[in-house]
Amino acid sequence: MRNSDPIFWPEADINQSLNQAKEKNYTDCINVLQTQWYQADVDQRFIMADQDIWGLIFPGVATYRRKLFNFNIINPIVQSISGHQRQMRKSTICVPIKGASQKTADQLTKCLFHVHKNGVYQTYSDAFEQGALTTGLGFVALYKDLADDPISGDIKTRYIDMKSCLFDPYMRKHDMSDCRFFWTRNFYNKNDAALIHPKLADDILSLPKGSYRDDKFYYMPEVYQIQFPDLIALDEYWYLASREATYLVQKDTEECQEWKGDEEQLRDVMQKFSGVFAVIKKKRQTVRRSIFVNDRVLLDEANPYGIDRYPIVPFLGYFTPDTPYYAYKFRGIVRDMRDAQYLFNRLKVSNLDILDAQQQGLKIRQGSLVTPEDGLNQGHGRMLTYKKDASPDDIQQMDIHPPSPVMLQMEESLMNVAHRIAGVDPSSMGIDVDDKAGIISMMRQAATARNLQRLFDQFDESQRLCGEIMVEMIQNNWTWGKIKQVCGEDPTEEFDSKLFLKYDAKVVQGALTETQQQLELAQLLSAREILGDLIDPKLLLNAMTLQNKDELLKSVAEREQAQQQQQQQMAQAQMQQIEVDNATKIGYAKAEEALAQERLAKIQTDIAVAEEKMRKSHQEDTQSLLNVAKILKELEGLDINNLKTKIDTLHQINNLDFDPQGSERARQEHAALLNTNQTQGV
Repeated sequence: MRNSDPIFWPEADINQSLNQAKEKNYTDCINVLQTQWYQADVDQRFIMADQDIWGLIFPGVATYRRKLFNFNIINPIVQSISGHQRQMRKSTICVPIKGASQKTADQLTKCLFHVHKNGVYQTYSDAFEQGALTTGLGFVALYKDLADDPISGDIKTRYIDMKSCLFDPYMRKHDMSDCRFFWTRNFYNKNDAALIHPKLADDILSLPKGSYRDDKFYYMPEVYQIQFPDLIALDEYWYLASREATYLVQKDTEECQEWKGDEEQLRDVMQKFSGVFAVIKKKRQTVRRSIFVNDRVLLDEANPYGIDRYPIVPFLGYFTPDTPYYAYKFRGIVRDMRDAQYLFNRLKVSNLDILDAQQQGLKIRQGSLVTPEDGLNQGHGRMLTYKKDASPDDIQQMDIHPPSPVMLQMEESLMNVAHRIAGVDPSSMGIDVDDKAGIISMMRQAATARNLQRLFDQFDESQRLCGEIMVEMIQNNWTWGKIKQVCGEDPTEEFDSKLFLKYDAKVVQGALTETQQQLELAQLLSAREILGDLIDPKLLLNAMTLQNKDELLKSVAEREQAQQQQQQQMAQAQMQQIEVDNATKIGYAKAEEALAQERLAKIQTDIAVAEEKMRKSHQEDTQSLLNVAKILKELEGLDINNLKTKIDTLHQINNLDFDPQGSERARQEHAALLNTNQTQGV
């Protein structure tokens, strides 16, 4: 472990120290790596249909038929899984944890799209197929390319086969935070190497002519060949180290953040905010890089990308970190299918031999042919010449025996075994064609997805780690001018905050589309399904990547203008209709009001008529009383009994209106009374 600050050692001391550390790591790990490399090489040769390896792993196999036939059942299975991943690719995006961070997360997403447009997703898929599925392990390295942008650089990726690198075989974590070293080699000519590392160009170009070769990386193609080209070996040796980090702690909230400025700036901050912050210094794990050309150390530096972890991400298959059997620590699906592949090839070749042996032959009596070797002639148009004294029955064709159905069943069984071992159902690959219901096919595909879910989950985790490293490299290496050019707007204040990715946003996988605008379109369509007409259709058109989009937008604008005019005309007609309806309603209301007034006047007239009738009734009542008084005056001088009788008669007369039933009887009594009075002379 060394500090990240530059150490000015004599060149001999630098070479000696780094070479000693590098050689010690190599000696400690090469035996384990050789075991893993060998198994990975066998897996790779099987998927490439190299059957020359049979005699190495299965001793005693006949060798004279090995190159005649090859029936590769492993490759289509691997391609089906890889094809599913390629078909269902996910994009790397940044989403905010807090709503206020949406704009910064969108800007980071645009930067990630800019990085991924240079074939990064293809690199991911290659690492998944060639690494995770085939050998069980592959690496994706991220680096800064200064060819087109010597200031900020362009972030690019490359796939590294596990047999082309030396790494800590005892690592257990997916993010390689416990990996002690990672050593990779590339072969270049001097001019190319000088362009890649311009600061080391003089040292590289001064190297002596001739190729470099050692006993390391012997599985690389450049080393494996007998005739080695005139190339130099450029090694990148990454290793864990530590550096002294300064942290500012806010005393009241105990919020902690690493200080990235220099000592003078730190003193100014502490003086300005005296008593607010406290300073803590402690060691922090980081990663350093050394560059070797051939066997010479040219550079030893802190991580040139400004991050504290490896710019390398492993893509894992079936990873068993704690097993002591190193040959099986990293394992792909090919490892499990190797035996089934060998047995299938062996059975297939044997069955073909049996079929050849059972082809139609000849039964020939001895001495019947003029030339006995003619019986060995094969093919169409062969001719047999037999002796004159020979009978035609002396030359007979042999019966053909068809192959046993068991042979075909065994072949089918071995193919099914290979699919079951890989966890892939033939129906999910489109191989098995039957008349099963659609729901059964969907269930089969779902079962296959569950069997392989671990592989896809680990792939998603590797892609997420690559996205996090890219964000850190963007924040530490890109200038604000480049960020503005990529995003189309000025970066936010929190864009370069190292805590943003930790607390305010996270890198996730989204549905992959070809361009950023298509992803935006997919998001808008999804939002429109939820919000409906609240999403303006113009936003959808602007997000679409279409040819002649200007003409389409112009046509849509003209159509909208025509619709607006039509709507205005319809609105005017509706307003006129509303005015007519209102006038009609007002007239009807006035008519109803006049009718109501007329009815009120009639009521008043009826009241006056009623009052007049009542006055007349009172007058009639008064006249009746006067008549009664007259009658009483006339009745003066009559005796009391006669008077009483007359009064009762008057009462009866007055009650005639109140007693309709007795009116007739009263009139009769009154008539009888008048007769009596006349008789008495009243």
